[in-house]
Amino acid sequence: MSPKGIVSALLLLTSLLGCAHGERPLDNQPTPCVPSFPYANGWLGGDAAYSVNLPTEPDAERGATLWLFGDSFVAEQALPNRVGASFIHNSIGLSRCTHRGFEITYYWRHDEAGEPRAFFDSGNATPYWWPLDGFVHAGALYVGLLEVNTAPPEDTLQLPFRLSGVKLMRISNPLAAPDEWNVEVSTLSRSRRAFPASSMLVAGEYAYFFSFSELRNGRQPRFLSRLALEALELFPDDLSPHLETLLESELWAAGFQPDRAQILMNDNASEMSVEHHPDLGRWLAVYGSPVQTSDTDDGSETSPTASVNPSDDVYLRVAERLEGPWSDRIPLFRIPELQPEHPASRDPNTICYAAKEHGAFSRPGELLITYVCNLRTHQGQDPWAILERLARRMDLYRPRPVLLPLPDGVGAR
Repeated sequence: MSPKGIVSALLLLTSLLGCAHGERPLDNQPTPCVPSFPYANGWLGGDAAYSVNLPTEPDAERGATLWLFGDSFVAEQALPNRVGASFIHNSIGLSRCTHRGFEITYYWRHDEAGEPRAFFDSGNATPYWWPLDGFVHAGALYVGLLEVNTAPPEDTLQLPFRLSGVKLMRISNPLAAPDEWNVEVSTLSRSRRAFPASSMLVAGEYAYFFSFSELRNGRQPRFLSRLALEALELFPDDLSPHLETLLESELWAAGFQPDRAQILMNDNASEMSVEHHPDLGRWLAVYGSPVQTSDTDDGSETSPTASVNPSDDVYLRVAERLEGPWSDRIPLFRIPELQPEHPASRDPNTICYAAKEHGAFSRPGELLITYVCNLRTHQGQDPWAILERLARRMDLYRPRPVLLPLPDGVGAR
């Protein structure tokens, strides 16, 4: 593994076993299809875990689900842990609900020498791509790709990378085997300060992008941008001129304009899910923040810097319209790995993030979410020592599914 990969690998998720307050363990649930992410076929963990429901195949009762993972460990031979495994910047999984329950197959690519490489490959060592959310329109699959450059560690989390834009990939034949996908890539944004990639969905005549800003104080407030579906069908090399932004005036304006955007969620998250629940007649947003942050700031550059203390909360917000108003955040879940009684909390490097709902697996009155945890490097620590712990700790580093009841007052009126 290269030094760049080693540093980036320290940001990978963990998934320790444990049971949170009010959580329903999934292993014994009487359901035929509950997500799980086993180490199998050489896949040894990956983060992010966005899910996209693919079109239904002919004569199938239910289509496959695409899982999008960020930084991933993979191996071509059986290993007892991740020591000696390859590190790639993304992988994918395809899951199906069968009579045997939830089944998932993982995929990544190989270079000419047979070495593993990312499934979504930018063709460059840097910038490389992290897949975030995706959606389906007119039979084609679209996947958002964050452009990531290696850089010296900075900010409260000592992150060794910088984001430089967002691409949108179109896959015209998503029902084919992944190694046979026909792909095209367009530029969605070249901004280095705001990114239309937190959550992506289609509603009416538009694709909507919940976008996040990277403020100098470490904050990541979210706003809304959109793209007319007819622009997707044309799919020019550069889609950015076709974006629109919801402004503070509550009107839509041409262009990607984060400095004029209405802040819909003023706390801190770069990953989230936004799902429509027809039984509730509402949109539900689920997210977590890796560090403690206030819900009272205005989202500006002068708002207080987020605390360096890990956050153990997953939140829910509710709205009748994508444009809002969105409710104040509602505590949904306490992450068990960060509770005092959990063994993981004794490790000061533990940090958790990437909470999101997966609506295809939710149930009436309940939400299926995943979250991830991570060992981060504090300033002055030896990254090699942290990496060695990560490589040998096979109880770390895969998505953790949890089935949660809807909070009181969120149900249909």
